[in-house]
Amino acid sequence: MNVDLEAAADVVENGSLFVHFKAGAGKGIDGDIGSLSGFNNLAVDEDRARLWEVWYEHRWFDQKVRLRAGKLDLTTDFDTNRVANDDAAQFLSGGFVNSRGVEFPDDNGPGAMLWFAPHPLIDIGVGYAEATGRWESIDKNPFLIGEVGFKPTFGGRQGNYRFYGWRNSKDHTRWNDATRTQETNAGFGLSFDQEIGEALTVFARYAWQDQKVAEVAHAWSAGLELSGKLYGREQDALGAAYGMALLGKDFEDVTRAGGTSTGHEHHAEVYYRWQAHKHLALSPHVQWVRNINGESGHGNVWAFGVRAHVAF
Repeated sequence: MNVDLEAAADVVENGSLFVHFKAGAGKGIDGDIGSLSGFNNLAVDEDRARLWEVWYEHRWFDQKVRLRAGKLDLTTDFDTNRVANDDAAQFLSGGFVNSRGVEFPDDNGPGAMLWFAPHPLIDIGVGYAEATGRWESIDKNPFLIGEVGFKPTFGGRQGNYRFYGWRNSKDHTRWNDATRTQETNAGFGLSFDQEIGEALTVFARYAWQDQKVAEVAHAWSAGLELSGKLYGREQDALGAAYGMALLGKDFEDVTRAGGTSTGHEHHAEVYYRWQAHKHLALSPHVQWVRNINGESGHGNVWAFGVRAHVAF
């Protein structure tokens, strides 16, 4: 179970304050079955309310420039995707919510982001956060990310094409040299979504990070969302996605030396979101994983679930 309470208010002209509280109970099956992509990105296992986000945002030049600062979740604006980004309404697996090839900060913490739209078809953003989410070391472990997004239309169909690069400066240990414990991680990625027809949108993601310190060196995913408007159910949707988390060579060498067989993790998910009421959506989910947690010795894993989303 997961409960979110959000409040937003315009406190000055062109300036807004946002507060987000989150509470939850239960680890989900991820607490029992480890995987690289995850099965349930909603599960937080915190039997208490927590201040998830609180920030102030100011906008200039007819909202073409906006600056946000406070306790941030950078994934709300970077590596986004129209049909594969919302674990409350779309895919449940974290591997389809954001790329597993990006090492975002460990937790929401102090940070800022600046976005600029020099043209209606272009967005440019930069973001900063403390990589461990700690307030006592706000300038010690910087996480930096920059993104350029293009928003063209083809035959009247909207597309979004985002390209980004990032650097995580917290201490990492090299897989093949345990004495080197102060390494950084960095990478780049892309996130695309494109309307194909009146009811069909497809997406694709890819990301790379430094295999000297990262378990997953490459990650990709692709899929689609088909709207129920084709048969008079405009709020319904069918989603399907497939992706892989590809292990880094250094990680594989160390793991195999310890006697464990490795293999790139494959993950697939299919769901149908049925809007039962204006406040309630139900969605059954089916997930399949091969080489779970990067180990080739396991058989195929299937996971089944139903999500109920209540919104007011």
